[in-house]
Amino acid sequence: MITKTNLDWLVEFGNKIDSGELDKSLGTLKDLIDKRIVDNREAVEIGDFFVGDTVIINERCGTKYLVGERGKVTGIRRTKITMTMDEPKGRFIRTRANGETYSAEVVVPISIVDKI
Repeated sequence: MITKTNLDWLVEFGNKIDSGELDKSLGTLKDLIDKRIVDNREAVEIGDFFVGDTVIINERCGTKYLVGERGKVTGIRRTKITMTMDEPKGRFIRTRANGETYSAEVVVPISIVDKI
């Protein structure tokens, strides 16, 4: 007896979407996925984050040009995390004396980041 893993199910499901087999259900699937994302974000706690975790800034961020930016958690505060961006933008870019750029530390609420 062959047992399917979660990865097997995911690949099979992805193939069905890609082939068009589930086209009539795409709206329902999208709504279910969006609801699950919201539920997961509401359940996140500060204890779920650790220094070194990779995070991505989500659409809840008020600074729209930062949405989708990835970074690393560099510190934990009471209710927020400190992060540096992989590719800093705007006011978060810092420059060393040799001209090399790097990310300033950015303090963000956990509601605007998703762990990857």
